[in-house]
Amino acid sequence: MKIVIVGAGDVGSFLAQDLSQRSEDVIIIDDNASCLERVEESSDVMTLKGNGTYRKTLIEAGVKNADLVVGVTSHDDTNLVITALASQLGATRTIARVDAPAFLATNGGIERDVLGTSAIVCASRLVSAELLRLVRRIDMPFVENFSSNSISVALIEVTENCRHIEKAGSDIELGKGAKVIGIFRDGELRRPIDLAHLYNGDKILVTCPLKKLPVVMRRLVQVPGKKAVIIGGGDVGYQLATALEEVENRLTVIDIDRRRCEFLADNLNHATVVHGDGTSLALLQDEHVEMADYTLSVTKADEVNLMSSLVAQEIGVENSYTLVHRPGYAHVYEHLGVKGTASAHELISKTVNKYFPGMVVLTESKIPGSDYSVGEFQVSPKIKSKSLKIKDISIPVGSYLVGLSRKEEFQYVENDSEVIAGDILIIVCKCEDFKQLEHSIKKIK
Repeated sequence: MKIVIVGAGDVGSFLAQDLSQRSEDVIIIDDNASCLERVEESSDVMTLKGNGTYRKTLIEAGVKNADLVVGVTSHDDTNLVITALASQLGATRTIARVDAPAFLATNGGIERDVLGTSAIVCASRLVSAELLRLVRRIDMPFVENFSSNSISVALIEVTENCRHIEKAGSDIELGKGAKVIGIFRDGELRRPIDLAHLYNGDKILVTCPLKKLPVVMRRLVQVPGKKAVIIGGGDVGYQLATALEEVENRLTVIDIDRRRCEFLADNLNHATVVHGDGTSLALLQDEHVEMADYTLSVTKADEVNLMSSLVAQEIGVENSYTLVHRPGYAHVYEHLGVKGTASAHELISKTVNKYFPGMVVLTESKIPGSDYSVGEFQVSPKIKSKSLKIKDISIPVGSYLVGLSRKEEFQYVENDSEVIAGDILIIVCKCEDFKQLEHSIKKIK
């Protein structure tokens, strides 16, 4: 597969290294010779010095025959020009990095078919969604995001304080936009309608938007909201705060920039905004951060994020999560006791991998303690059928269709729902049936 990357900065270099390790044919373009030299030292890729917004440069790089072109320079508008030109010149698929959250129409961090570009990705939104997913795993053994973070699948354990215990599975009501996929009992996933009573020890597999997961859980189990502290009020911190202020009992945001604090105070409704240094032990003690259920350190500096997480641990916070800017260092943070990390570089790379032409399986997530997985299966963008229905797809017995994603937006479906080229089906199936399901979707014409 031929892949052209434009931009040899941190993200471009990480992508080049990741893709070259998979034996892909990669060429990277940049107008900075020293950046290209660094890439050559760390990756087995071809380099081209030039301006990626020039047709001449893109033609020289061979984008006409490229399976994928990725624009990851430090300028959003430049990336969009690059990928739009590459599409016009014949590239099969194109992806542009767009960091300005306000440019995107949705909250997931990925949007398809924008200005001639196959997809645009927003690093801050990808990071925010991943950190929110990690936070929800404090109470849930399994949480995964699908459909470009527009929907989550989660496992909630039935305990003695479950609001629906002894009730029929079909009586569970989770609210608008949420749904029970099935209920695990004795290792088997069963339909809610098949269970006359919920028992202690059952596990309920649910789906809903990520932001609604705490609300859904409280409809099932009596769990109080948490106290959360965000250190860093930039793009990521602000996105996290808007998602958390409605669902947690108390939210505090700390930022060292007074002007940013004023912005946060004006735009957040239920959060306490503190002006100060998030690495200061005295400040964290003054704000009683030791009472927090978790902290999220998301400043622009790795050193600050790591130090604030370690200080929070020192005063008694059990769950600390952090944004890691420098690629390849997440394991260092985890070794030091940080509960979870999110790296923009790794998340962008993961997203790029999903856009390889011909991909059928985009995601496979094993559900712990079971023989089931949740997968994203892409219907070929080249199918000719004009009247394909869900019921026409051969889905193994015992599998559960969660819904489908169309242009990165999730929707629940019925047997008579239409399936079109490029749709992504989200299905829960037994691990042993995964290959069969992949084959069934691959042969749709």
